[in-house]
Amino acid sequence: MLNDKPTNIQMSIKTTVLTAALLIAAGGNAFLYYKLHKVENEPRPVVTVVEREQPIVMRTEGGLLEVSSIKANETFSRGVIHTLAGLETVKTHSEITVPVVFRYQIQLAKEWKFLRRGNTVAVVAPAVKPSLPVGIDTAKLKAEAKGPLAAFHEKEELETLHRTISPALAEHAIAPRYIALQRDAARQTVAEFVRKWVLKQPDWKSGEKVMVRVFFEDEPISALASEGFSPVALKEVVDN
Repeated sequence: MLNDKPTNIQMSIKTTVLTAALLIAAGGNAFLYYKLHKVENEPRPVVTVVEREQPIVMRTEGGLLEVSSIKANETFSRGVIHTLAGLETVKTHSEITVPVVFRYQIQLAKEWKFLRRGNTVAVVAPAVKPSLPVGIDTAKLKAEAKGPLAAFHEKEELETLHRTISPALAEHAIAPRYIALQRDAARQTVAEFVRKWVLKQPDWKSGEKVMVRVFFEDEPISALASEGFSPVALKEVVDN
């Protein structure tokens, strides 16, 4: 009958395996402790802002009134076809997506043109202009390059694409579709601004509700005269 008791060799093997397992586990724990301890005690990077030039503060004559803003995610892409011995081989496609805010403003003149009909005032405000450069949220910027050779050209391609963002956004800001998109919001802002000043004028303190209609200089406003509006002198309205 075979002997079922473990031999000395079998016992030795089991002991060796168990010891090795314990050593591996202990080593793993020690390595993990080392990594955690190292991360906790590593010096944190310090970001320093270096002011190389003295800032220059300039006054905007008359002041500016921000009237509207547009928030959007803008995507910029660039494709480059690489050649070998004059033959087209593969293409690298780079892309940057970044949240942007287009802000629009009008210049406050000392004298605004008002037109009146009964309790309705029509104001012809300066044309809106974008505030440049367009604001971008670099913290949420996403950039990537794709293609068989992307690993070799990614940095160069993304840097080239990045340099096109500000000029492209400036063109987008004055695009007719963006100007039209913000128009209603700008009207409301100007109407609220004008209503506060109009109600301070002696001719408008009767307590009756004043209706304010806003037009911009870059809009066709020839129809105003035919609607029966007559001029109202409200000079230096924004200086009172």
